[in-house]
Amino acid sequence: MNKLLILLVIITVSCGKKVENKVDNSRYFETVEKLYKAISNSSVICGESISGCPDNVAKLSFWVKESEGYQLAVCSGTLIDQNYIITNRHCIPDNIQVNGASCNKQIIIQFPDDVKNHKQMETLNCKNVVQVFKNKNTEPDLAVLRIEKSKYARQSVTINKFAFVHSQKNYAYTMNPNRYDRDLGIIKRKDCKVSLDNLLYGKSNNFARSALLYGSNCNVIGGNSGSGLFDQNNNLIGVINMTILNNNLKNTLKRNSIPVERLTHMGIAVNIGCLNNLYRAEKSDCNSLRSNSLNPTFQDYLNQKVLDLDLQDFSENKIEFSLSESLDIKLKYSDDYIAYEKRFSIAKPGLLSLFDKSSRRARAKILKIFK
Repeated sequence: MNKLLILLVIITVSCGKKVENKVDNSRYFETVEKLYKAISNSSVICGESISGCPDNVAKLSFWVKESEGYQLAVCSGTLIDQNYIITNRHCIPDNIQVNGASCNKQIIIQFPDDVKNHKQMETLNCKNVVQVFKNKNTEPDLAVLRIEKSKYARQSVTINKFAFVHSQKNYAYTMNPNRYDRDLGIIKRKDCKVSLDNLLYGKSNNFARSALLYGSNCNVIGGNSGSGLFDQNNNLIGVINMTILNNNLKNTLKRNSIPVERLTHMGIAVNIGCLNNLYRAEKSDCNSLRSNSLNPTFQDYLNQKVLDLDLQDFSENKIEFSLSESLDIKLKYSDDYIAYEKRFSIAKPGLLSLFDKSSRRARAKILKIFK
């Protein structure tokens, strides 16, 4: 069972990676001339013909020098003020992941046409990295960039910190790389629910570092990194930074005889609570990631699951284990024969070994491979 839990972690990858049957959001060029040509051909459009797209959602293109050429990748970003955009740390090249570093001509920002409000597609240059949380093990995957000011009066977003609510409906406008035209990006709305009770993170409050996103329209793919997550009042509450490879997850569960009700597309969003000041660098220590005495350990979480369902008087060998569509752990008593791998007594040691608070550093090392 421990093997299953490790696999569940490693099928979670950053949005900067290739995602199953979707177009890879990275390209490689042998010469700088070919790189600059691709950048000059870059464009983005709104894919929501009826409702339209907010005028503060952007496509981010960034490049890095490789040993044998250049890599060009794309992300999403949200304008939080006239000169500032929020995105993920991993959407910034490693060589400029420093507060105050110049991002001139290494990151470009593009907004799509807005026919309704008479705004044409606009390309803006990045000026500098305002703040970036560099520690990948302990700090959130967030960054704020200062960019050129738009010639249009673009809408500002309202930020609502620590606003993740379990099972709450949210939405994001994401930048999706086009499968056929690699220079083109398409802004699309995706509706997701937030889960604060799941296999990856246990049960957490809204001060959690990350939250699972799920839902039939929550198809998070490569290029969606940096997308703002909004509540139903249009407040910015988080930033999407990872995706879960759904096919890999299905195969993993099947191979290990773990029943699941149903699976929808899933991703991960990071809380924006660490952004105490949007316009200047903060100290590297991030309060929202500190341990909260009100948060139970994963052992407490599993024990509470048993208590909530009044199963404490039954042997764990008689408790059936399954997962919901949001990877919530489901338990129930059964007198019938159940396949050995489905018993809670087998699931519990593996869950504890990987997801107990004491195992946080081990989890971080596994996740770091895919950042």
